[in-house]
Amino acid sequence: MLNEIDHAVCSKAALRYDGLEIVGTRHAIVDIEVTDPIGYEDYKRQASDTVFKYGGEYIVRGGKTEVLEGNYQPNRIVILKFPSIDRAKEWLNCGEYREPRKLRHKTAKTNMIVVEGLDQPLRG
Repeated sequence: MLNEIDHAVCSKAALRYDGLEIVGTRHAIVDIEVTDPIGYEDYKRQASDTVFKYGGEYIVRGGKTEVLEGNYQPNRIVILKFPSIDRAKEWLNCGEYREPRKLRHKTAKTNMIVVEGLDQPLRG
């Protein structure tokens, strides 16, 4: 069971729709089942500085969630925004994040996807 969405990494992209340019986002979503809560707290402290160094910012970090449909019961949701998807990938694979990433893998089970979205809604 997936217990925690930890990182959704956003990047800006351009999309054309009926001649209009819309600024969009891409989200990398990491579902995390924390297996060692104390060790995971250490991971969070170590990871934050690396996020900031690569231009990332926390948009959501925890907070109350409410399931509107389905059986999914998240424990924690964190959304990160980066200036580009390439920058997000650089962060994920950088030397500074190597040890925190190992710690995350040791203290949690993770799955990651990338999803394209929009910064502003398309309206008719």
